[in-house]
Amino acid sequence: MEYFADIKPDTIALSAQDALLLFANHPLVHFYENKDGNDDFMPTSALKVSLYMALRDFPLLLGYIQDEKDGTASVVVDKDNLNLPDFQETTSNVHFRTIKDAHYSWKTWPAWVATVGPATAPAEDGTIKLVNVNVVRLAENSGVIMFCNIPHYILDGVGFYEFLGHWATLCRYKRQASADEMLPSGKFLFDRARLAECWQGPRQSLDSLTETLLTKRSMVSRVLTLLPLTMRTRLVALGVSLNYGNGYFFRHYKHYKM
Repeated sequence: MEYFADIKPDTIALSAQDALLLFANHPLVHFYENKDGNDDFMPTSALKVSLYMALRDFPLLLGYIQDEKDGTASVVVDKDNLNLPDFQETTSNVHFRTIKDAHYSWKTWPAWVATVGPATAPAEDGTIKLVNVNVVRLAENSGVIMFCNIPHYILDGVGFYEFLGHWATLCRYKRQASADEMLPSGKFLFDRARLAECWQGPRQSLDSLTETLLTKRSMVSRVLTLLPLTMRTRLVALGVSLNYGNGYFFRHYKHYKM
């Protein structure tokens, strides 16, 4: 694929702290209303092309999670075998107004908005997708629900929104710029080890409970490190499903509109 021609092979080691978030996904949902009734509102071609262009600058999200012997993992980017995103597009007979009037209550959403659950788990082929997208087009072209997920294992909330913002910028620029204009590219750092270089000088001490959780191994953790990553994630996903609650979180991300 032309967008990934300059992708370089890389291995990004994930830290033990990353492994603490092995169980969690970032399944976020955003709503976009077609207020002007535009026929080409958020066209699929623009969304998909700009997504690939954003991934060009976030090659970490095109890699595969690889097990290491000590229970940690790495993200391996193989330019000849990229882990492409799961991009889906669906339609619904629910009108945007219905969802908006209900203050975006989950009860009014189409049941298939989220294509993955709250816990990271491999697909049937054993692959963990690092990006899942579902574009749900609402009745009468009234708006779009955008579902996007990245495992917390790979990016935290700040990194996630940095990626979404970059994707939105590229999408908007792609639609507005002339054909001969160069699209902006981002420069992002994904090497966890480089962060340690900034951790010089005095730091606040951890409380005893947090320090124990981060530094002491339990029998359960020892057993989990011996299991293959796919089995480990399935076990954790099962545990999450047995004790799962619903919650709401809204952030008005006005600047980064598609």
